[in-house]
Amino acid sequence: MKIKAVRVREVGTFRDPVALEGLSGGLDVLAGPNELGKSTLFRALEAAFHDQYTTKSEKISKWMVPDTGGAPVIEVDFEASGAAYRLRKRFFSAAKASLVALDDGTVARGADAEARLAGLLAKAGGADRLGLMWVGQTASLEAFEVGGGTRAGLKGLIERELAAATGGKQAHAVQTLIRQRLDALMTGAQRRPKGALKEVVEARTRLDAELSELNEKAAQGRAGYERLGTLRESHAKLVETGRKQQLTDRITTARSTLEAARAAADKRRAGEEQWMRLDQASVLAAAALLDFERRSQDVAGLAKAMTVLTDQQAAARLQRDAALEAASEGARELAALEAGALLLQAQLDAARHRADHDALAARLAESEAMAARLQNLEQSLLGNTATPDLLRQAEIEARTIDTLKAQLTAGSTRVNIAYEPGAEGRITRDGAPVTSAVIIADQPLVLTIPGIGRISITPGAAGDRTETASKTERHSKALATLLDKTGTDTIAGLRDRAAEHMERAAEHGRITSRLQGLCPEGLEVLRTRLAKLSMLAGPRYGLAPHPVPLPKREGTLDPLASLLPRGEGQDEGVISGRSIGTAQAEADLQSLLVRRKCADVVLRTVQTQAQQHGLALARLDAEATALSQRHQAQLAKLPPPQDRDAHRAKLDAAQAAAASRAREAVLTLAALREREP
Repeated sequence: MKIKAVRVREVGTFRDPVALEGLSGGLDVLAGPNELGKSTLFRALEAAFHDQYTTKSEKISKWMVPDTGGAPVIEVDFEASGAAYRLRKRFFSAAKASLVALDDGTVARGADAEARLAGLLAKAGGADRLGLMWVGQTASLEAFEVGGGTRAGLKGLIERELAAATGGKQAHAVQTLIRQRLDALMTGAQRRPKGALKEVVEARTRLDAELSELNEKAAQGRAGYERLGTLRESHAKLVETGRKQQLTDRITTARSTLEAARAAADKRRAGEEQWMRLDQASVLAAAALLDFERRSQDVAGLAKAMTVLTDQQAAARLQRDAALEAASEGARELAALEAGALLLQAQLDAARHRADHDALAARLAESEAMAARLQNLEQSLLGNTATPDLLRQAEIEARTIDTLKAQLTAGSTRVNIAYEPGAEGRITRDGAPVTSAVIIADQPLVLTIPGIGRISITPGAAGDRTETASKTERHSKALATLLDKTGTDTIAGLRDRAAEHMERAAEHGRITSRLQGLCPEGLEVLRTRLAKLSMLAGPRYGLAPHPVPLPKREGTLDPLASLLPRGEGQDEGVISGRSIGTAQAEADLQSLLVRRKCADVVLRTVQTQAQQHGLALARLDAEATALSQRHQAQLAKLPPPQDRDAHRAKLDAAQAAAASRAREAVLTLAALREREP
């Protein structure tokens, strides 16, 4: 293994980053004065290979962590087995480790980095072997002690040497003999001392403690003796008369200076206290003003909320009353429908035929009216060319023109005219008096003042002005062409005609769909069928008018209208009694039953709505009560309305005065701090 570089940061005496580059890997000498940090670099190199990056050992923290604190970082470049590596470890704070193979760029981190480093060291002979070869400062002068890890390395080395020298059997015999003798001195499993070895270890521990105690006492004695010598020297100097008088004068001067400094410090502290009191008073005054403003805003907001809530209560009350009325109306209609169903069931037995002639005639009349309406709509659509597409194109052109005109106006010359009293209208433009105060000159302009002269104004020639004007003219022509196509003069007129076009097109679609539903086979087929029915119908049988008028479907019961055949009780509220057949009577009965069922559903729905509106009204009443209580509570904390402006002015003046006094205290305190020695 060859060490190529060592870099450290926040390690021992090296607070800032330090790098030792360009090592040869052979015999490298690092020379320098004491306290340069050579031993620290050696310890860092040893810690990088021997200590786990997660260690919290106090043994290495004492020398590794700087006095000002930090996270020690050690980085070593080395070669092992012909490959180059970079080992980087960060200890204690946010500990981490990485091992980078510089040849291929592979990286191992954390525990993987430690494991890979151990493998590299094993190939190189092991970290214990390196530990035996590295000798620190003054270590060669001290007695050699084999540590636990080194002992294991030595054991393996000796075993290999013995095995190579004597063979396996002899080494095994020696090992057995040594184990037997070792068993007499140490326990079998945990290898703790026992017997004579235990007595020796305990005696050594006791003697080490006594030695430490004696060394401490000796150190204390030496320190006391040295202190005594120092005191004797000081006493000898003080007994001298001149020296004593000099010290007395210095003490007097120092005391007067100290008193002056204390007085200045007292004034400064008094100034700080006064500033803190005045600053606190300023803060309190500002807080009082802010609290008054907030309460005033809360009262105004609560009053506004109460007004809104009162409107909501009125609306909810109206909705509840309307729902109750609708429920009563629905109950009445349901009763009428039930009576009508009973009567219609009784009349159904007498009904046998219903003339299809009337229904077909009604269909034909409605279909012919729709066909006529379709023809009128088609003629109208052909005469109105204002389609939505043309409207969109015209609006795009209009927006483009407005944008271009705005660009021209922005780049045009603005002429401001201000007449003297009595001179209005004396300035003319093309013979017409100028009444506008501002003229946008986007083209050359000539203003004439009779009796004085002419003023020619030429706007600046912007680079894109001509192009913008050309675009404006081109889009204006395009817009005029679109308006000519639709027969309108303005965009507003085009919008009106386009809206009319879309409305009639929508109506055309609705009527076409309705007509297709009424006579999908065409009007001629319908007329032919009606002619045949006219010849074959003969006398028609029907029913007398319904004795009980059915209720009209209005108000909250409008949904029932879509469930009945067209023309059945929708106008007069009665069932036509003219010649209905059995099949149609059955259909009428089923329709009436459906109406009754729907009326029952609607009645339940309206009753539920009435209940919901009642609950909503109750909730609004509760909210109004709570809001009124809050409003009264906030009003109690404020002065009467007529005194609020005066109270606000008083608080504002108090806040301004407190702020002014605080600023004066700051200036006074700054002056005291400058004068303080």
